[in-house]
Amino acid sequence: MPDVAVYPATYENAAEAVRQAFEDFPLDLAGKRVLIKPNILTGADPSRAITTHPTIVAATLHETLTRGAAEVSIGDNPGIHGYGAVRKVARECGILDAAGEHFVNLGLNVESIRGASRWIDPMPYSALAREVDILISLPKAKTHACTTVTGAIKNSYGLLPGSVKLDLHRVASQGDNFSEAVVDVFAIRPPDMVILDAVWAMEGNGPSGGSPRELGVMLAGRNAVEIDAAMTTMFAMAPASIPMLRIAAERGLGRIDLESLDIAGELPVVHDFKPPMIARGVGNWAMRLLSSLWIAQPEPIASRCVRCGECARHCPVKCIRMTPLPVIDERQCVNCFCCHEFCKYDAMRLAPRLRIGGRKIRWT
Repeated sequence: MPDVAVYPATYENAAEAVRQAFEDFPLDLAGKRVLIKPNILTGADPSRAITTHPTIVAATLHETLTRGAAEVSIGDNPGIHGYGAVRKVARECGILDAAGEHFVNLGLNVESIRGASRWIDPMPYSALAREVDILISLPKAKTHACTTVTGAIKNSYGLLPGSVKLDLHRVASQGDNFSEAVVDVFAIRPPDMVILDAVWAMEGNGPSGGSPRELGVMLAGRNAVEIDAAMTTMFAMAPASIPMLRIAAERGLGRIDLESLDIAGELPVVHDFKPPMIARGVGNWAMRLLSSLWIAQPEPIASRCVRCGECARHCPVKCIRMTPLPVIDERQCVNCFCCHEFCKYDAMRLAPRLRIGGRKIRWT
């Protein structure tokens, strides 16, 4: 069995790639309870490459049922307000139809985990994710303004209830702290299998404001950290330069040196893949110094804003007020980019700033 398998794929033939993944990484599903965890960040059309494509969700559901699973649940907690809103965004991105009666809101049944993280203790967490026999993660290959990349490790962040997600952004906003917190969450219940949607990935200012980029592959394996290392290599980034991956490897959660991994299939490397404007922690000491001075800060785009107020509702430090357009208090902003992440209208850009002596100086 390889560590990571790479399957050429389109969304038209995604079911065959999923079937092959289950053949290459067999799971004993007979009579088992299974949770399938896609990325349902927001209610965006699948063509925008923000969420896991519904054809992959449907194919994974089919394989688990065909192989004898007794109970299959499909869900996420995208952090938005209310059960009805979670179903709404799942419907808009096509995953609700793919899941059908198997859809669940992971934010409704929560337990507290002690000692999981120094940032929030005890940590509220999906009880279902801990109860099931098998957890299958279906992440989307994307960049991320806070963690540089987001894939299999970060997909486990959706096992937290929404308010806790915002709390972690608030209390762990500096330096590599948020990456550490994400790994804390992932380590509570690592998935038993990962199938990564990289047919169309996202480059630029992800996880929602970037641009779709066709990579034409799906990745599968048992270890989420190793899947993310392969994904990061596809993005022409060094896995060890990503704080989230480096922390996970240091904890023994997976290997990130591709030379130590058995990869089946051809892994494409896209050398002009666009990273986010601010790639936190990436590179050597000089790049770290530069990133401490050159920052990005959210800034509303008036021509796109529909004045829905979602940015203000999801701001963990409550530094956004509606007048009626959003106004951001730059002194209170912790640069978590939640407003950018949750804006379905792409009306919040990441504007460059120069940080000198505690001041944030705009030059564009």
